[in-house]
Amino acid sequence: MTTLGFVDQVIHWQITATSGPSGENPTGRVSAVFEGVGPFFDGTVTCLSVHDNVALLKTQDSLFGLLLAFRITDNAGLGIGDLVEAAFASPGASGCAAESSYIRMDRVTSGDITVEDAPPLPASKDQCKNGGWRAFGSTFKNQGQCVASVQRGPKPS
Repeated sequence: MTTLGFVDQVIHWQITATSGPSGENPTGRVSAVFEGVGPFFDGTVTCLSVHDNVALLKTQDSLFGLLLAFRITDNAGLGIGDLVEAAFASPGASGCAAESSYIRMDRVTSGDITVEDAPPLPASKDQCKNGGWRAFGSTFKNQGQCVASVQRGPKPS
């Protein structure tokens, strides 16, 4: 649970989002409750993209049917609170690209957001050869596992 405070309003966010290393099969939920008022947002994650300490995600709100985009920044160790930004998702936009602007920008005042960027999976056997399999972190123990992953696709989690 993450709490944000701003101008006499406190929002309690519950954010869970995961996907495969290349953004495939996104799952999770984003919900928000105004303290003392009640829920104002609850949506399932439909898209997730992570780069370094920033997660971009889209959700379909079950309360009002809105498609919203979030940019979540994990500022661990920087001396400033994590940041949750929200906007209406651009109509017709595909993927999880950042929106041109966000209508809410809230600093986390208690709790913590952790964004973890997993390395993408190889798209070709050539990326596995000549030690290239090592570029995928601890995903593969050897070149054979890397090549097999390309041939059969990623293992379901």
